[in-house]
Amino acid sequence: MTCILVVLALGFFVLWPSFTCACRRIPPDSPARSLLVQAINAAEDHRSTSGTYFKVATDCRNSELLNITSFPATVTACRIQQTPNGTYGYVTSSTMDKSYQFDGTFIAQGSAAMPSSMP
Repeated sequence: MTCILVVLALGFFVLWPSFTCACRRIPPDSPARSLLVQAINAAEDHRSTSGTYFKVATDCRNSELLNITSFPATVTACRIQQTPNGTYGYVTSSTMDKSYQFDGTFIAQGSAAMPSSMP
């Protein structure tokens, strides 16, 4: 098992367990991408502490994920789903109508609509 390293613009980094290794720079002005990173970390922490995982797309506000009552102002949707081999995520931002998807390896800009199914 290796880890994924997400390098923030200010030089901070976040590690979480995975089966691949990737490196991405996240702009400091991106609450949507930041929320997605936090949700992925929370999902992997949940997997390691409970021995279970989120088999269906789960809202990031879920009490077992981020346990928040609302998203940051620009975030309109955030979902996490896990398989035995990885964690997948999706977040949409109202600013510039962008979404970001984590496919188990990279965080990349995706379509503006929630995918009908997670990978």
